[in-house]
Amino acid sequence: MSRNHPSLNDCLQSTPPELNVLTAILVRFRLKQYAVVTDIEKAFLHIGLHENDRDMTRFLWLSDPTNPESALKTYRFKSVLFGAVCSPFILNATLLKHLQRNANTWVSNRLQSDLYVDNFLSSLDKETDVISYFHQSRDLMSEAGFTLRSWNSNSHKLRDTARQLNILDKDEVTKLLGLRWEPETDIMTYPERPIETTAITTKRYILQSTSRIYDPLGFLTPITVKVKILLQDIWKNKFDWDTMLPRSYQQRWLQIATDLNTAMKALFQRYYFAETDDNQDAADDTKLHIFVDASTQSYGATAYICRRNHSSLVMAKNRVTPLKPLTLPKLELMAAVIGAGLSQHLQKALGIEKIDYWSDSQIVSHWLSNPEKNNRFIRRRVEEIKNQTGTGSQYHDNKLWFTGPPWLTDEIKWPKCKVQDTTVLSTIQPEDDQHTRISRQPAPQIPDTIDVSRFNNLQKLLRVTAYVRRFIDNCRTQHQDRMVEAFTVTELREAEMNLIRQCQSTVYTEVIENLRSVKSRLPLVRQLRLYIDREGYNQMWRSYTQCTP
Repeated sequence: MSRNHPSLNDCLQSTPPELNVLTAILVRFRLKQYAVVTDIEKAFLHIGLHENDRDMTRFLWLSDPTNPESALKTYRFKSVLFGAVCSPFILNATLLKHLQRNANTWVSNRLQSDLYVDNFLSSLDKETDVISYFHQSRDLMSEAGFTLRSWNSNSHKLRDTARQLNILDKDEVTKLLGLRWEPETDIMTYPERPIETTAITTKRYILQSTSRIYDPLGFLTPITVKVKILLQDIWKNKFDWDTMLPRSYQQRWLQIATDLNTAMKALFQRYYFAETDDNQDAADDTKLHIFVDASTQSYGATAYICRRNHSSLVMAKNRVTPLKPLTLPKLELMAAVIGAGLSQHLQKALGIEKIDYWSDSQIVSHWLSNPEKNNRFIRRRVEEIKNQTGTGSQYHDNKLWFTGPPWLTDEIKWPKCKVQDTTVLSTIQPEDDQHTRISRQPAPQIPDTIDVSRFNNLQKLLRVTAYVRRFIDNCRTQHQDRMVEAFTVTELREAEMNLIRQCQSTVYTEVIENLRSVKSRLPLVRQLRLYIDREGYNQMWRSYTQCTP
């Protein structure tokens, strides 16, 4: 076709269909004990074209297909055709119209919420509901001329019924919106798409390989986030598309590709909970937990669903940090934004009202409590959060990732956050607050003869430091008063405090000087609410809050 001779698709209006959110269907598919999948047989061909529109679909074909020399005949479509840009919208609109006309039945509402193109993915509480769903949905769809086929379920009764009617999906593994499901074992997995690890590593090849990874629920997040970080580093260095990457990048990619190939073989249960919890009382105990966290390279959120003594991973999301540097507290706030959006999405998809949010950042908690005192960047994100919340092999076998921390299902064991009574603001003079008063007693420093970089074991470093401190103390005391017995806990703790203080005085000299002065507080001091602690001669600075289990 040319500009003067447009094709049929050039003349048709391309309107995207009003599809349900794919991830909402998948997370809901795992919610109840019995799962059912089916699809519409030849869905497009069951929707007729208006008589006035059929001439637009004319085409030429041989009068005798077995004879290439036979005369050509003109045909035209009487139904919606495959390949037309408007066909998906027409199919979706037709199905929704039919289901909305019969909205007075429970099965119609269930089909409407579980429809994706021409597939239905549903989960139900009882096996009797599964059988009722099977018969009523077939009757409802047949009224519009649609036939439901390729039925499958983890219900043996439904499979037996579908087998008798010759509409059972004969594949042992069912394709499930890009994932795979084994109904017999009720296990889900990923399609096998191994990444070649021997190919020449270029920017184009890494992008092509990672684009094949389909992970709508974010279960591969611990590995895919490494891919995003690697690609960001490659873009920063402005490597050409087809130039072989430096050896260090090739080694990083090889490790990531190996981990991805291993992780793609991971299996996970479709059903979130144990079968013994399948009752209404247990359903009332269902709760969502949203965890958010950030680092200097990435930030994200993870959602777990809990019911009594069972917990399971629902969904995860992550982002790489922007090229423009942000402070860690701001990245923690960005993670909270991701978590708020994730909770809103899952709350709508699963209909769960009880949600707990978890973050180890007390600064974010402070910002959420006092948004008016912050800059525009923080205020906008705090507002967004409040609007949405209302107020490799290690991966393959990692139960912690798929079920969450062991204390998640026992509220008594939940970590408690202890906030100190006072908060030091930059407007308060140091002498007016006891947490900013500094002990001027001289504290012994670690001799320069100890090279910390020589040690790769913390316990060994602490013992050597304690030996040196004891030697100095023994030199200053009488012979009969010298210590020769085994180290005490106090000596090891003092050695640790000495190391920490020396590290702080070396790396954060400017911060400590600012804390000791009456000048306006530095941004880092204000953000982390830092102050000088006094524990004997050990002068430490730390955050004004501590989270303890």
